[in-house]
Amino acid sequence: MPEYKYEGVDKQGKRVKGQLNAASEGDLRVLLRGQGVRPVRIAGVSLVQRDLGSILGGSKNITKEEVLHFTRQLQVLLGSGVPLVQSLDILADQASSAGLRSLCQGVKNRVSEGAFLWESLSAYEKSFPRLYLALVRAGESSGALDQMLKRLTAYLEDADRLRKMLKA
Repeated sequence: MPEYKYEGVDKQGKRVKGQLNAASEGDLRVLLRGQGVRPVRIAGVSLVQRDLGSILGGSKNITKEEVLHFTRQLQVLLGSGVPLVQSLDILADQASSAGLRSLCQGVKNRVSEGAFLWESLSAYEKSFPRLYLALVRAGESSGALDQMLKRLTAYLEDADRLRKMLKA
């Protein structure tokens, strides 16, 4: 599905901009109007622009909570038998932020081209530490990626709980 950048005005008169997937520019206009945004400018994003944005720093940082959510959801989908590329597509569609959506789409594009998941995630090294990438690589190599993601989810949840305790 094509990706578009848009600028518009919301119901309060504030300028908004973002990036969304839509079947066509017309569908994007309908979608934005449904969200209370009057589109002012819409431009298509080419695959080259999208991949370059991911590679050169566009939306590379996602929060630790988003990494946890991504890992948990990917594990559930893979554990249910959904293929990896389709799982990444689903996660991109359901992403709660533009950064996470961009990450999911970038990773999906690379995996579709034949790259391993760990290789694709390594382009987002600010969000995925080396330990995370090494464990994903081990899971892929052993054929037990969903189990490794389950362990990673537990690890990330424990780390998050500890971080919150230390802040309090």
